[in-house]
Amino acid sequence: MLTTAMRLPFLSVFVGLSVVVGCADDPKRVAGADNELVEDVAQMTRRPDGFFDVRCRDGRTEIVSAEQLRSDQVCNGGAPPAPSALSIRYACDGSSTLSLRVLNADGSETDERVAFSFASECKNAAETVARTRSTITRPTFIAVCNQRAELERFAASPAVGLRRVSNTPFSFASECARAAERTNATVDAIEGDVARIDYTCRGSTLEIRVIGRDATEGKAEIPFSFASECDRTAETMRPIRSDIRTTSAFGICDASADLRRFSVTPAGRLRELGKTEFSFASECNTAMAEANR
Repeated sequence: MLTTAMRLPFLSVFVGLSVVVGCADDPKRVAGADNELVEDVAQMTRRPDGFFDVRCRDGRTEIVSAEQLRSDQVCNGGAPPAPSALSIRYACDGSSTLSLRVLNADGSETDERVAFSFASECKNAAETVARTRSTITRPTFIAVCNQRAELERFAASPAVGLRRVSNTPFSFASECARAAERTNATVDAIEGDVARIDYTCRGSTLEIRVIGRDATEGKAEIPFSFASECDRTAETMRPIRSDIRTTSAFGICDASADLRRFSVTPAGRLRELGKTEFSFASECNTAMAEANR
């Protein structure tokens, strides 16, 4: 725990200068901070994403933000608070299996695996997904296409870690790769409760997947007459209903010109409210635009 007296010098070193903390002779002392004692921190390193990797004197590791440092929420003992960020490591085991490894706040490790046909495919997948899903600061989805052209989804949240959720099969590897690219697109850094909605077209069926802080998945499916209609609807919905910060409603027209209406909360709870039938698709599309304002 950091005392009030040592907090400002402590931050001036770690936040301002971005240095590694901990002397080889005495890990309690901070180099360059007038030898102020940091009682519970053995080492700290600033990460490229702006967070800090912290090793506590009791052996625990934490990922913390600058704000947590200012608030003295680091190495406080007892049950650690939920981390502000989740660090995921993607590695191939030397053959053709991708490992998604997460060190949880309680010191346990989650290790999920995805099988590929060739080691080169595994390496390419690891490098690709790591670009946007190495540090998780809010609830989001991770998608990886396996050897069967099946989209394997994972829900990631700093509050609960990594969870395997639903899969989506595709007929062709190229279709799966495009779906994974959309799911793994860069997400905005948002503080507080926020839910993430993922829209994936499986042929002419739109799959709606939602997660919130607890990484529990909500699901809905909407049929269309053609795959192109599904793709257009997904492209329409992504910019307006992907990040849910307040309880919101939205509507989507299906193949029968019925407006399917849903509500979703920042906690990730998805509920179908009902449907409104229309005689013509144009009427339904007008009502959909109005519902999604």
